[in-house]
Amino acid sequence: EWRDGVLVLMDSPFDEFRVPPAEVRSLRRGSPRSYLDLLEERWKLEGQAGEEDPAPYTNDPRLATLGRAVARAHAIQKARTTELEQARREWQAGQQAWRRKNHDVSRARNDTNRYRSQVRSKLQQVAAGKRSEQQARKDLEDKKRRSEKAARELDAARKAVGAAGKDAAARKQTEAVLRNATRARQNAERAVSQGTSRHKGTLQRLEATGKAHEAAVAQVRKSEEKERAVLERAEQSKRESEAAKRRHDAAVQDHMRAAAEVREANARLDRARKALDQR
Repeated sequence: EWRDGVLVLMDSPFDEFRVPPAEVRSLRRGSPRSYLDLLEERWKLEGQAGEEDPAPYTNDPRLATLGRAVARAHAIQKARTTELEQARREWQAGQQAWRRKNHDVSRARNDTNRYRSQVRSKLQQVAAGKRSEQQARKDLEDKKRRSEKAARELDAARKAVGAAGKDAAARKQTEAVLRNATRARQNAERAVSQGTSRHKGTLQRLEATGKAHEAAVAQVRKSEEKERAVLERAEQSKRESEAAKRRHDAAVQDHMRAAAEVREANARLDRARKALDQR
């Protein structure tokens, strides 16, 4: 603010630093100097530096200013300590979150690998089911051919019985052939029925195995999508953890600078007191 034609900087770290009107045009933004250096400049402008006859010890303006500077340095250090502790907590929380996300990635990857193994197993079962179906179909076709052959032999035996007429010996022989042909025909039909049931069973199992394989493939795709999402979250968590680490490192540097300012302020205050004591 302006006081009596002089620009007075009120906020910390200036502490009512007075800027003559002739120097107002030279003010600019940039890297701030230590507030202790600003105070030194203030003392020079106000003609306090190098006084041969200083005020009494307790009322010395330079000691009062240095005392305020020490208090302000301690306050800044306290604030930087709080910021450092907060940054350390955030960094540790980020590391823990990243570890949890990495665990989720490992678990999702293991799930995907397990589902892929199931797909391979189901695929092998499908291949085995196809071979079983082909063999069952081949056996059924063979049984049907035998049944057709038995049917033809039965028809021939019946015709032979009719052709034997009243010849007892011929009739006895043809009737024996007929009985054998009848049993062969019955056995062949029973074999066809069994082969049909077996082939039907292999078809049903093959269909069920195919559906199980399709379900396993769908599960793998779903698991892969989940794995990609989990991996993306883990990478985001890693970036956040690294950003928290950078903020922590910056807070460490700020805390070290604040501690150095405290040491510097205390040293200047001690030197000023010793200078007064020696006078």
